[in-house]
Amino acid sequence: MMPIRQMKRIVVRSIMIFSMFPAGSMAETMTIWQRQKALMTNINQGQKNNQLTDKEAKSLRKKLSAVSKKKAKMQRDADGGKLSSENVIELEKDMNDISVEIKKLRLEKRVKVLEKQKEKEDGGKKRWWKKL
Repeated sequence: MMPIRQMKRIVVRSIMIFSMFPAGSMAETMTIWQRQKALMTNINQGQKNNQLTDKEAKSLRKKLSAVSKKKAKMQRDADGGKLSSENVIELEKDMNDISVEIKKLRLEKRVKVLEKQKEKEDGGKKRWWKKL
């Protein structure tokens, strides 16, 4: 039987070792459906927070819908309705493109807002390089 002191050391060391690994590396990967849902939530949030215009959000939703249709077609054509690894990779690439576009559009709006704030702080004066 192990003494209590030795058991405490083992527990403390185990906790220390476990805490060295980031939580993200142990997280589950998202399914295609979960990723589509997350992207749609991201689009809705961006539109709600005025980081995406209605036109931009509509365009992004259309692209996400195209990915859903593509996935459904791939499943119909696949043996047993199961996607191949090549299909999953292709769908992931499409969703990566959409994700990058969402982030780009949202960040562009953020920069514009910050530029307007800076202009107000400067008394409405435009920088000489902005006039070019």
